[in-house]
Order: sequence, then structure tokens, then C-alpha cells
Amino acid sequence: MPNCHNHCLLFIISSLMCWSCQLSTTTPPKPGQFGFDTKHAPADHFYLQRAYPEATFSEKAYTAALEQAKAQVALRTTPPLGFSESWDVKGPGNIGARVNAIAVHPNNEKIIYVGFSSGGLFKTTNGGSSWFPVFDNRAYLAIGAIAIDPNNPEIVYVGTGDPNITGYPFLGDGLYRSLNGGQSWTKIGLEATRIISKIIIDPSNSQRIHVGTMGLPFERNRQKGLYTSNNGGKTWRQSLFVSEQAGIIDLVIDPRNPKTLYACSWNRIRNSRESITAGPDSGIFKSNDSGSTWTKLEGGLPTGNLGRIGLAFYAGEPNLVFAVYSDANSQLLNIYRTANGGDNWEALLGPGKSNLPGSVMGGMGWYFGKIAVNPKDPNEIYLLCISLWKTSNGGLTWTTVGDASIHSDKHALVFTPTGDIIVGSDGGLNKNIKGDPFWTDIESIPTTQFYRVEYNPHFPNRYYGGAQDHGTVSGETLSENWIRMEGGDGFQMRFNPHDPKVMWAQTQNGVLRVSTNGGSFFQLAIRGIDRTDRVNWDAPLVMSSHDPQVLYTGTHRVYQNTTGSETVWKAISPDLTDGEIYGRNFHTLSCLHESSLNPELIMAGTSDGNVWYTKDTGTSWNRIDAGLPERYVTAVKTSPSNANTLYVSHSGYRDNDLRPHLHVSRNLGNTWTSLAGDLPPLAINDFIVLPGYNDSILFVATDGGVYSSINGGRNWYRLGGNLPIIAAFSLAWNVAKNELIVGTHGKSILTYPLRNLIGGLSTSTPAINLPDHLLKVYPQPFAEELQLEWQTPDLQSSWNLKVFDVTGRVIMAQTLGSTRDKQLRLSTALWKKGLYWLQISDGKQQIVRKLAKM
Repeated sequence: MPNCHNHCLLFIISSLMCWSCQLSTTTPPKPGQFGFDTKHAPADHFYLQRAYPEATFSEKAYTAALEQAKAQVALRTTPPLGFSESWDVKGPGNIGARVNAIAVHPNNEKIIYVGFSSGGLFKTTNGGSSWFPVFDNRAYLAIGAIAIDPNNPEIVYVGTGDPNITGYPFLGDGLYRSLNGGQSWTKIGLEATRIISKIIIDPSNSQRIHVGTMGLPFERNRQKGLYTSNNGGKTWRQSLFVSEQAGIIDLVIDPRNPKTLYACSWNRIRNSRESITAGPDSGIFKSNDSGSTWTKLEGGLPTGNLGRIGLAFYAGEPNLVFAVYSDANSQLLNIYRTANGGDNWEALLGPGKSNLPGSVMGGMGWYFGKIAVNPKDPNEIYLLCISLWKTSNGGLTWTTVGDASIHSDKHALVFTPTGDIIVGSDGGLNKNIKGDPFWTDIESIPTTQFYRVEYNPHFPNRYYGGAQDHGTVSGETLSENWIRMEGGDGFQMRFNPHDPKVMWAQTQNGVLRVSTNGGSFFQLAIRGIDRTDRVNWDAPLVMSSHDPQVLYTGTHRVYQNTTGSETVWKAISPDLTDGEIYGRNFHTLSCLHESSLNPELIMAGTSDGNVWYTKDTGTSWNRIDAGLPERYVTAVKTSPSNANTLYVSHSGYRDNDLRPHLHVSRNLGNTWTSLAGDLPPLAINDFIVLPGYNDSILFVATDGGVYSSINGGRNWYRLGGNLPIIAAFSLAWNVAKNELIVGTHGKSILTYPLRNLIGGLSTSTPAINLPDHLLKVYPQPFAEELQLEWQTPDLQSSWNLKVFDVTGRVIMAQTLGSTRDKQLRLSTALWKKGLYWLQISDGKQQIVRKLAKM
């Protein structure tokens, strides 16, 4: 974009010069290349959306936006009819999300708390048979640590923020305490630390609390380290500060002598310019006076540039401590053991000592890096990596356990009072009963992190979405087991409205696959796309509403496929970005849209703030972003009612610009008008302009939930009373059920009924389901003509007929009157092939039938 580029380019060059002197586990970027690894990529995508064109996005602006959204919920007055319905959680529950923390009640192991990386805090009182959220009324749902007061288990502490620091800005706002087992919470400080990694309560004095924090990962500052309170959280002191780029990642206490503490520091900085995961400040510290003074331990421990460290204390012997180190490349360095309180350490791994492979961390030691020891057997040690590794002889021999049952990437492990083991991974929670070789999934909590959701017109009761780490999934209800249709990170899906067997699925970096057998098998479908093109992590995919054989996708240019599942793509645009200035990840197409009124009108938006349209299917392109913010473009849409009206939304947070960004142009982009109205200043990730209402009804998905306007964007209301402050990434309209579908990044897929908000077609509200002999619609499928015959049970009502296409547009409307016996012959010669819904309604009751024209 103009004006900023020269300054930003100088900043990038100077940043890269400094970066070359810093430690990072990512591969040094090639000229013009960003160089992120696969595990970082989801985070980088999220980060770039909200930061572009800066190195970091404004934590202050982000915090203010979430707090404003929370305040609006608290001050919510009576909204117009239809805005106070309840969201219905559809799932999945069986496809879990990342667990960061677990805590088991010391006297009743059926009571368990589990904290998710972005989905909040849940509690069970029956050992995992059922769970309920206990933290959803807070603005920050990233949970980093949980601790139960050993002297009063009704007192529970929760630390917010994600300590695994994948780059997602799922920050926290401090430490919370509940005095009633999670029923209510009070914030007790440490807001500025942003990420809490560990909470320790002194068993001899519950007023003394030690909290490890990683601090704001985007920048170097002093609000990180170890904090101690001696008065139950009323006041805090920073008891250990290591450096401005190293926080405290783990902490253990000697329960027999609680004045003795061990803490490990970790060099960690993460923003869109650098990823530091190792450095000279990583190490282990010991205190013998409840944290008043600290000594860095040596005595056989490694030195130099070190990665993440994890600690385990064996309570049966007062001086027995284990530590796992990752190296500067995030590989396993070694496991160390001390039997004299840290004076001397012995390396457990090495030639002739152990069979544990050095590659167990897979170069991702920054992501897990934890160790656990059985509290009743010091020789039984567990290493949490991609797999869960176990030794029963003090480290001589190791085997993996639970590979067939537990999702990859382990982050938390606790022992219950009776010796059972509970493990948290990227896929939820599993339990092993002592002596049993099997692991059981003990949660069905809907916390899946979705990127995209989609509506399948052939199966309106079934929901589809692309999820982080879980690929493309589908299912109908929370209680059923959803199925994985494709692997990797899932994104866009598209369904051919003429053929239920043809569907498209997309994985990260724009990889497309198509199925012609209803999803049983997908084949690669990228022929013609230049794989050296720059491509977005969440690349766009559009199926034409005029001809489902025509599809569009994007790299740094637009590609068109006119052969359907034969998949031959050709470029129909030049590079629509600013070119490769800052790095490959900065300059890609982020969104596309085809007009439902004109198949030759296509819009495109880019990650570097450009907006374009073509009115001749790509022969010529017009840039139209003058007057729009220089931010990541999250969605572009054309009006369903006016061919000259265009919409665009942007992401991003800046200190001096606390506004959301949704704009409309009524002259093909010559001028733009903000539709932000009274929306909170949250990043907008997606939006819908509902067909059939003259552009008056809008829905937006934001970093804090879903909002709607019924007057074209002048006024906005939060949609529903039970959706937490959660990042909503994607929206879809289920035409047949007249419901809004949202894909959230932490609360799975939910739906919202629109009957009271907009009226219209709905099979989810009370309806008369007449048997076939009372309502006849034939032939099915139909071609040139459609015959209707029916009898209605209510002579007093006046009935109306509407026919909707798959986009929800009303293509026919007719008043039928109140005669009991009705016949109607419809001419359908001009209707396009595909699916339709016929609705007969008196305003209170309805009859709905699905139709298919061949």
C-alpha cells in the first residue's frame, strides 16, 4: 500500500539485521521468504491478519475491544425481537481441542477441572461422564494453569493466557479465584503478565501463592517472571525476574518443605517478525525461603543457548527432582535427575544409558516440554512430546503409551489420588485406570477450533467445517460422533447443488481436493495452479452460484476452473497484491466472491489491504481500495440485490484506531461508507448480507462473537444471549432451516434460529408435517412443470406459498387464500437446475418440501 511501504521496508530490513543476531528455532528466511514452519503456520496466519502491516498488533487495542464487548453484554438492554434466542451447540464433542491444564480434586477424584487453549474452563463432578463450562462469562477464555487449594478444595485458582505461545494472541487478563468450586470468580491481579503458566499454593499456608508467568510474548518487557503473594492475592511482588525476553514456564514446590521452590525460565518471544524459542536465559532456579531469594542451579546442568525446560518433583523424597531440556533447535537435549536438591545433576540419556530417541520432540520442544513422575514410584517417569513416553526403570528403557487412543502433542499429565493418569493433548482428555492397558476418552466437550463452516443444501441437517489440526469434519448433533472427512488443517468446503456426490475440501496453503462419491474419497485437484505462487494459509475458494462447474481460488492471483471435478485451473488475473515486499506470507489473496446477480462480476481482497473487482470474468481488473484502511482484508461480498453495491471487511488492531472495519460502496468502489455503527472495535473475520431483504439484514463474525443489524448497519446488536466472548471465524446461512451457522475458534459449531428475526423459511420451528397423501408435489425431480395438490387443516387461515433457491432468495411468491382443497400448476422452465425449497405458511404454521430440478 502507498505511503507506508518505504518506512515499513526500512523497518523490516533493520529488524532482519537484528534478528540474525538472535536465536530462533525457525529456519532463517531466504530473501523475500518468511520461513515459518508448519506448526507455527496457523498462529502466523492469525497474527498477520491482526497485525498487518506492523510487526505486532496493539495488545492495548485488542484488550480494549474485548473489554468493550464484555461490557456491552453486561449492559445489554432489551434488543429487538429475534436477537435474544439461544445458540444451539451442534458439535463436535468427540473431536477435541488442545488441553493446557488439568486439576483433580484431592478428596474426590470425580471432580476434575480442565482448561483449554482458547475454549475456556470446564468442570465434571462425575469423572468425565458430563462436563459444564464454569468460566464462560469472562472475556478471556485461554486457560494456562489451574490449582486447587489443598487445604480447602472449594477454592480454585485459574491463570489465563496460553503458555504454549504458538503465536496466537490468545492472551489472558490475570489470575482468578473461586471460593465455591467454580460457580463464581474474582480477578485477583497479574493482568499485565498476560500469560500465566503455573500456580502453586503453599500447602502450609494457603495465603501464600506463587505464580509463574511468561508475559506478553510479542515484546520484551519486565512484566514477566515469578510472582508471589503472602496475603491470598491482595498484593503481589515479583519474586523472580530473569530477563525481558524470558518468563517462567514451570514451577514445583517441595510439599514437605514448602519454602523450597524450583522454577525454570525460558527465552520466548513471538511476533510476526521473530520467533525466539531458546537463549542463554533459559535455566533452573531454586529458592529455600519461599521465593525471597533465588539461585541459578548448575552442577551438571547444560549451559549456553537452551530451549524450554520442564520440571517434576518426587514428593516421596525431599530432594529428588527431574528436569527435561530442549535444545536450541527444539529437539530433546536430555533429561536430568538430582537427588540432592539440585546441587548435582545426572543426565539420564546418552549412549549406553537409554533407548529414548533424540527425535521424540520432532523439533517442537517449545510446544510441550513437560515431564511427570508417579508420586508413588520415582522410577516411573513420563515425557510429554508428540507421543507420550514412559519408563518404569528410571530412564533406562522407554516405550510409547496410548498411541492408538491419545491425540498427538501432549501438554498436561496429572495423577489422581488413587493412581490413575489423566492426559491432556491437542485432541482433548484421556484417562488410564491404574493397571489397565487401555486409555479412555473422558470428555466430549465442544471446544474444536474452526476456521470455516459451510452449508450443504442436500443435507441441511448436517454441518460441515474445516478445523485446526482435525481437517474437514461433519456431523449433525453434539451427542453423535462426528466424522473426519479429510486430514491436516481444514478450511473451505463447497457442495455442488446439482449433484450431492460432488464436494470440495481444502486444507492449509490452498491445497484442494474433490470428491465425486459423496465424500468417501477425495482426490487432489490443483492441476494448473502454479505451486510456486504465494498462497494464503486460508486460501479462498468459491463455487459459482450460476454454474457449479465453475470455481475460483486464489494464490497471489485469481484462478478459475470451468471443468468442475475435472479440475483444470487457469490464472485469470495478474498479481493483485503489492508484490513480495515484506515476505511471502504478507502478500496473498485472502478472499474472493462472485456476484449472485452477474456471473462476470468477481471481487478479490488481499492480505496486504488491496481490493479489486472485474466485470468481465478477469479480462480486466479494477483496484478500488482508495479510502479503505490498510489492513488485512477478511471478506469481500457483492450485494444480492444491487449489482453496483459492494462490501468489504478488515481485521487488525491499532492504538490510534479503535474502530471495527466494515464498509459498503454503492458505486462499484468509487467511494466507501463505514457500516461500523455501534459495533465494538473487534476484528471482523466474516460477514453475510442476507438475500431477499434489500441489504438491510447483516451478520458479522468478530473476535468477540456474532453481531447483527436489521437496518443496513446503522445499529448493531449482539446475537443471542448465551454465546461467550469467543472468536467467531466463519458464518453460513442454512437456507432450509433458516438458521445462522457460526464456526468458532474454541467453542465448535453453533447455530442460531432466525425465524423471529427475519421470518421466512424454517423447518426447525413448529410446522405442520402433512403426510404424503395430503400434500403431493410431483413430479420429483421435475423439469418444465411442477404440480401441487394439498389439503390444509385450518379454514380460517390465509396461506401463502414461497419458493426459495439454495441461496435463500425467494424466486416465487403467491397468496393461496383459505380454501381447504388446493391445486396449483407451476411453470418451472426458466428455473435453473438444482435444489429448491417450497414453503406453504399461514404465518404461524408451515409446510416445507425439498424440490430438485434436473
